[in-house]
Amino acid sequence: MMSPIFALSPTSAFYILIGLALVWLCLQIGFLVIAARRSVMWLLGCIFLPFVGLFLVFVDADARKNFVYQVVLILVALGVFFVAVDQDERRNVWSRGKGTTKGSVEGSTQTLADKQADIRNWQKKLESMKAALRPGDAAQKAEFDRELAEYLVELDKVKLEAASAPKPAL
Repeated sequence: MMSPIFALSPTSAFYILIGLALVWLCLQIGFLVIAARRSVMWLLGCIFLPFVGLFLVFVDADARKNFVYQVVLILVALGVFFVAVDQDERRNVWSRGKGTTKGSVEGSTQTLADKQADIRNWQKKLESMKAALRPGDAAQKAEFDRELAEYLVELDKVKLEAASAPKPAL
């Protein structure tokens, strides 16, 4: 798993996306002003007919510039969205840690073999999380330490259950 260029919480991503949406709305209003400067027919066409705005982009240099700004803004918004989704998924993996399709190790009705498999999967996730640790990131290190402590508690429970499980007769 690749580490992100920068970390972005879902809350801050939401506020950034709201801000970008407001800027996009201003650009849309500016586009309609450009159409109105050209003529009332262009304005009405841009408001009520699909693709008239696209024709205006080909005919008017100001409309082209506005269109390019909108495309760049949308690409930035998509980047922010995908970084936030990746960060949120990474955070969910860190909080679940043991996240397998069979559910959590603790408090479940899994067999001992399933619990041991979950512990092995959790260990692999911890190894990948440790490899993804960024130097000097105290918050990520603290989260990893918390996850490791939770893993060790669950590992001890599974080891205890394995030791107390009846051995098959030969």
